[in-house]
Amino acid sequence: MNHLKYILTLAFLAVGLNLFAQTDTVQYGKLEVKVIDAKTKKPIEFAMVKLEAKDFIRAKFSDADGEIVLDSLRTKTYLLTVTITGYRKKIYEKVVIDKLTDTFLTIELNEIHNLVYITLCGPQLIKKDGPTQQNFNNKQIMRMPY
Repeated sequence: MNHLKYILTLAFLAVGLNLFAQTDTVQYGKLEVKVIDAKTKKPIEFAMVKLEAKDFIRAKFSDADGEIVLDSLRTKTYLLTVTITGYRKKIYEKVVIDKLTDTFLTIELNEIHNLVYITLCGPQLIKKDGPTQQNFNNKQIMRMPY
């Protein structure tokens, strides 16, 4: 009779632990993005893809094939922004990540044709007075322009 009591206790513990392990309410999904040029359909390398939610932000650069994979994402709706110099920024306000399916996006970026490049040169802009050394503290560095 004692053996039966131990066996039943172990069985209830095993079932209880199994049910407890399956009550994880946090679900995760994956987002795969391919960034291409809208005109040539060629992949765009180094495009920054930023994924944002209320309490979350993650950014990643596209590889040589224009691809980015963001995994272990909580299932919810995100704001997606894609930027790179020379192309128009793309913003997607409602990108839904679901646990049952992977989300795939192909994003076509259009070039900016009126981009102006300015090259400054001339003797009046360059002073050759020897090397200069100056020390900066953290606050001064944080205020410097990019």
